[in-house]
Amino acid sequence: MPSKYVRKAGASPRGEWTEDALREAFEEIRQNKYGLNEISRRYGIPARTLKRRFAKQDTTKLTLWKHPVLDFDN
Repeated sequence: MPSKYVRKAGASPRGEWTEDALREAFEEIRQNKYGLNEISRRYGIPARTLKRRFAKQDTTKLTLWKHPVLDFDN
């Protein structure tokens, strides 16, 4: 019989950062306060994501799943 999977304590779920944190991180990158890796650790945003988003100046966070056809009010 298969065992039930239990997530390890302290493991962070994917995409826990917010758009506000991303904007603040962009501001620190522009001011050259810290390096990219330090800013990544401070805000909990993966360094690769931060670098890619900064290059595109994209602060919108997309969902991990398909977008609904109807909005939530319907």
